Amino acid sequence: MKLTKFFALMCATVVGFTACTDPDEPVIEPVGAITLTAEKTSVSVGEEIKFTVTDSIDQNVTKLATIYDPDLNIVKNAKCKISTPGTYEFYATLNSEISNTVTIIVSEVSLEIPEDPQPDNYAFNHRAIFIDHTGINCGWCPTVVDLFESFAKTAWHDHYNEVACHAGGYATGDPGNSAAANIVNQYHSPDGYPYICMNFNGGKVASRTIAYLENMLKGYIKEDGADVGISMAAATNVDNIICSAQLKFNVTQEYAINAWLLENNIWSPNQAGATKDSHKLYNWCLRNTSEGVTKSNLAGLEIGIQEAQKTYEYSCSIPLTSTKWVAENMGVLIIVSTKTTNGNWEVANSLYCKVGESKAYEYVEE
Repeated sequence: MKLTKFFALMCATVVGFTACTDPDEPVIEPVGAITLTAEKTSVSVGEEIKFTVTDSIDQNVTKLATIYDPDLNIVKNAKCKISTPGTYEFYATLNSEISNTVTIIVSEVSLEIPEDPQPDNYAFNHRAIFIDHTGINCGWCPTVVDLFESFAKTAWHDHYNEVACHAGGYATGDPGNSAAANIVNQYHSPDGYPYICMNFNGGKVASRTIAYLENMLKGYIKEDGADVGISMAAATNVDNIICSAQLKFNVTQEYAINAWLLENNIWSPNQAGATKDSHKLYNWCLRNTSEGVTKSNLAGLEIGIQEAQKTYEYSCSIPLTSTKWVAENMGVLIIVSTKTTNGNWEVANSLYCKVGESKAYEYVEE
């Protein structure tokens, strides 16, 4: 895309292209870099997409800019409609500036994020993520299933989301395994199983007690509210799971976002150490991610510094890369991260939503 952007910019410069403006309107002098945004980043087939271009001091310079679709066609009047489901990238140019790329998810189904019930509230419920590194050949791992069943009945049940990472030496022949799970496993490098991590860089523990999980959350959960809130919706679209989310910021800082696709109700009769049916039923299994994960970074897409009391629109399409995965049993876990003082990305908040459903912002209960 970088080469095509450069080509389009050179063409516009050579022919001296300038967008037409109304002579009665005040003249706007663009300042600095430009930013392209869309009114919605997830739309239905045939639904109108509206774009806006702003400069570095937040002036609306849409009429001065040129917006391009993926085929380098100019988007007239900053509006367009797409008739085929898929993922499409747009960008804008103005003088020598090239904007960010905006990804639009076009689907056969409509994704409606719930209306914010408290638009002036910035005290968001805070959720960590617990990552359970496990495997079908681990005879001790069923004890973690029992642990989380018990922990879900405590007062902490609204302050975490669970991910099962079936990978590593104990996961040979494991139906819960995936390429994404393999990478997350390499990131944490478990030195024994069961192995529970809180967030990306949080405590790592082989202990299987409620008290230990409580202690990890006590040192992390902000009772007066998380740095960011999340609202979202998820649905099935052909061979993909699509998700649309809105982030609402309480603290100005640098953020990143990723969407992890999780699958439930995976039956595994050969689980070692199983003493009851619940030990053979895998839930929250990591299948894929929207922005990828690497051995050194799980945070995904870096979205830069976001200002407090502002919102950010995000949409993604996560491929179903195996015919054995069951879309109806899936959900999407949105993970928003912030950069710590030592340069690592750490989870700021998370929200899970089943496919076919939506979730509104979660606020601190008064």
